[in-house]
Amino acid sequence: MSLLMHPQRLEAITFQESVFTRWALTDPPVILATFVDDGETPQVITVPPDGDCFAVGLSSDAYTVLEGDAPLCGIAFRRWHDFQITHTFSLPSGHNLTSLGFSADRRWLAAADGGEQIYLVDRTTEEVVSVIPGGTCTSVTVFDSTTAYLAVACTGQGGGYGAIYTVKQQLQPLHVPLDRTVLQWPIMDFADTFGTAAFSPDGRLLALYVNSQWAPGWQGELSVYEVLSGQLQWYTRIDLLQIGKNRTPSVGIHQFISDICFTPEGTHVVIGSAYGDLLLFDTQHGRCDYQISTGTNKPVGHLAFDATGRRLWALVESRPVSVTLPG
Repeated sequence: MSLLMHPQRLEAITFQESVFTRWALTDPPVILATFVDDGETPQVITVPPDGDCFAVGLSSDAYTVLEGDAPLCGIAFRRWHDFQITHTFSLPSGHNLTSLGFSADRRWLAAADGGEQIYLVDRTTEEVVSVIPGGTCTSVTVFDSTTAYLAVACTGQGGGYGAIYTVKQQLQPLHVPLDRTVLQWPIMDFADTFGTAAFSPDGRLLALYVNSQWAPGWQGELSVYEVLSGQLQWYTRIDLLQIGKNRTPSVGIHQFISDICFTPEGTHVVIGSAYGDLLLFDTQHGRCDYQISTGTNKPVGHLAFDATGRRLWALVESRPVSVTLPG
């Protein structure tokens, strides 16, 4: 499931299985259009800052069907208002894409594939200008608001890592990997599958959320780093007891996939839960200050602020749900 926000209009697009749905972000949200894609379901989907289109990652098979070329992975751009494909281009890979990200200045596209490669692409020329190694699954390629940095989160056998690169004509390592040696978990609680990451609005901090597929009863760790120094500011375990739920071995990584974001002021990190709640952690100290219900006990998926930059929406049961934040 995916939730995309239009950067200029109060609209959103959701995607589940093969169905695209465009919403007016009214109260309650209203469906404006739907489209069923009969082709292969894309693995990644995101929206560039111009908002006239959105991008989906195509597998090598899907790209070959569209373009008739040798198997390559590719990216298709669909018009926002009617979902039709307007343009495709390929990357030098025969693997499916695992992550896509656009820079705010509209200059760069970052993409990662299942072949353990991360690409920096010039959007104007569609030239791959930099290739760096990734993990078995790179789940995050995200730029900060100034396009000075790219953060990646990679998962591999035996663990994973987060990293920060500077963005120039090439990707230059700044903190590769980010230090996690101070995170002292019992071996069976070790968090090893990177879920998602987000920069603070001012680009000063990076939050990483990491799942554990081994530990019964808690879901992973939230850590916040200073971008320039790479120093860990704080970390915390996201425990089911924090949201008033019993620890149960049946609750694991596949039931707690979520998203994180910073509040517009950068004062809190917001994270979703598998039980319909949002947890807000104080950015400075890592304290869980608020627990907010979305009005359901269903899992919270993606989180995103709309074009106003003030109103938070959560994806719950394939629908955007407005969430009122404190203050």
